[in-house]
Amino acid sequence: MKGKEMDSPFVCKSYTKDELVKLYLPGYTLSTALKKFNAWIGVSQKFREAFYASGATLQTRIYTLEQVRIIVAHLGEP
Repeated sequence: MKGKEMDSPFVCKSYTKDELVKLYLPGYTLSTALKKFNAWIGVSQKFREAFYASGATLQTRIYTLEQVRIIVAHLGEP
């Protein structure tokens, strides 16, 4: 049986980095998930440029709706 989080559709809204990372990488410890997530941002130049142009950095702790949309546009919904 899936958990309640898995049954709910993804809502595009402002998220803390920890919340969003847990949605993308639920089977990892937070520390490992954060490292993997940050690495994903660095893989695509278009993603990285759009991400940084939005005002986000790798140290950003709360993502705005615009930043979440950029992340979802490049990674897909979690």
